[in-house]
Amino acid sequence: MSTSRERFIERMGSLADLDGAPRITGHLHALLVLTPGEMSMEELAEALRVSKASVSTNARWLESRGVIERTVHVGDRRVYFHIAGDQEFRMMERALRRMRFGRDLFENATQELTEEPPLVRDRLRTLTEMYAGVVARMESHLSRLRAGRADQAAESRPAAR
Repeated sequence: MSTSRERFIERMGSLADLDGAPRITGHLHALLVLTPGEMSMEELAEALRVSKASVSTNARWLESRGVIERTVHVGDRRVYFHIAGDQEFRMMERALRRMRFGRDLFENATQELTEEPPLVRDRLRTLTEMYAGVVARMESHLSRLRAGRADQAAESRPAAR
């Protein structure tokens, strides 16, 4: 494996760690991002130098978030994984749900905690505005991504006769 690929895989581990996930989860995600097709659990374990149990555990975590998908082939007992075709949408929608939760939390607190000192109320308003701004930008970006995907799908369809 090239040094650039190894560095990317390691950095994805750091990103996963920042999200509170095991580093191996990020390594697994990165390896599948760099793989045009699918890889078996055994191939993933060998490439990452980890156990199949570790691949299985971390693959389930990624599957639960819609980032990767599992496949099996008739007559083959192995399990294969590949990147979900719409992983970017699923990842963004998950992050957007978290941001909306934060926006709503601070918005409600601002409305309900009317007896708090002005400094506290200002903090709550500032956090509400921050979350609201992030939500608005994420929603706008997600709409652009979806429109781009729809345009790509339309372009790839055969022309009507």
